[in-house]
Amino acid sequence: MKAKKYLLFFLLGYCIYIAIEVTYRGYSFRLMGIAGGLSLAGIGMLEDAGLRRFPLAFQMMVSAVLITAIELYSGMFSLRVLHYRMWDYSALPFSFCDGLICPWFFGIWYLLSAVGIFLTDYVSYYIFHEGTHPVYRKKKKGCAEGEFVIK
Repeated sequence: MKAKKYLLFFLLGYCIYIAIEVTYRGYSFRLMGIAGGLSLAGIGMLEDAGLRRFPLAFQMMVSAVLITAIELYSGMFSLRVLHYRMWDYSALPFSFCDGLICPWFFGIWYLLSAVGIFLTDYVSYYIFHEGTHPVYRKKKKGCAEGEFVIK
């Protein structure tokens, strides 16, 4: 059952990433779809491993690190093995690793990871009938910690 779930996450991530990139840049690469699929499947695995019990902001940070690492490795593979540069962040401030990653896109992955977290949690609950109804915690002003539920 887990293999089917992670395959679904991979396919969803593949399609969503390609759609976002085509919308943003006008074109995409299959390797980037694979990176998107690995990212969403990885988020699902992290959530299943217990990440969902932490506040949403922490889940997003861990997911953004995962996505950035996948972006770096797929970029290095593309550059060194395929001899093709799919993107170049070197014109952006503080980019590194030959312009393959930068803080600006880490921030974008941080924000977009919330969609991945919600999607993997809801697919797990509603389609695969795993776990409890998703609850996301955040810190509230003036309170130690609060909860909100998205139904």
